[in-house]
Amino acid sequence: MQLIVPLFVMAILASQPRPDDETVAVPTIFRSETAKKAIETFSSRLKILDNGRNEQIEEAKKQLRADLEKAAEVAVTNKDFSEVKRISSYLESKDFGQKASQTTLWRTITDLKREVARLNDLVASLKKVDPIVGVWNYNNGNVCEYLADGTVILRGSLIAIWRSLGNRSYIVAFTGGQAADRLQVQADWRTILLIGPDGSRRRLDRVSK
Repeated sequence: MQLIVPLFVMAILASQPRPDDETVAVPTIFRSETAKKAIETFSSRLKILDNGRNEQIEEAKKQLRADLEKAAEVAVTNKDFSEVKRISSYLESKDFGQKASQTTLWRTITDLKREVARLNDLVASLKKVDPIVGVWNYNNGNVCEYLADGTVILRGSLIAIWRSLGNRSYIVAFTGGQAADRLQVQADWRTILLIGPDGSRRRLDRVSK
């Protein structure tokens, strides 16, 4: 009787529609524990592989196929023919042994390295301080502090907000409703050219803390 089950499984697998049939969706998540275990085993194998180890990856795929075929036998024994169909479709699909696009079944070492690099770039960008952040002397009796959150403080009170326009150029809008000033941080990073709404110009100097 045990010899009949694999033949029955193969007959069912052979009778399933091809994955290019519009009615067949390639499964990436299975419901039976045996199929899930097969995916987990494959995932753990891939985690120890690095780029270029194609032979080892192919070996892992062979093991995955064998494990899924056993999972199909279990599904047949349990009369879970829907699971047999899902396993069959996946075995015959072009996505077999590939990373799913929407669900994370496994991640190769290359994937992890790429993600770490992306996170490192993000952290580095967050650590960058805008050149306008700091204390600036308006040379008219006012000394303002430009904070990283985009606000401007004078004598402990919020007086304006600033926004970068790119290329070391900024606009400063005052809370009192006055027309905005334009600022250009100079190449020495220690002086600013302020252009008022009327075209007047003023030099601001950075105050060292």
